[in-house]
Amino acid sequence: MMLDIDHSDKMHHYFSLMCRSERAFLDGLRYFSLGTGLQQGEIMTEFPDSPDREEHFRELYPDCVGFYNDYDPPPHFVPIGGFLAYLDEVCRRYTEDKEEEYKEKVCAYLKAISDRYGHT
Repeated sequence: MMLDIDHSDKMHHYFSLMCRSERAFLDGLRYFSLGTGLQQGEIMTEFPDSPDREEHFRELYPDCVGFYNDYDPPPHFVPIGGFLAYLDEVCRRYTEDKEEEYKEKVCAYLKAISDRYGHT
């Protein structure tokens, strides 16, 4: 799935891996809703409220989602608002041809993610 939204290659690659199956997509959303990252391929995500975030990243990027790839440094940080907008677009496009039950699950996770991070 390719999106024509201008964001980091790391984030785009992460979501392309997440979109490889319905289960991988829902697992990714579930972990996002819990505030934990889920590694997709070689890329790991980290949310602003992660207790494991390094202190200097916490200070420099307090309201950003981090995308880390040990084989392709440096990490990339996306403001939470941009991340949520991109996630919303990915979900909309990914679920276009899915059944209603699946769409409802995706919407429930999106709401949980938005409730958790939409205030920043």
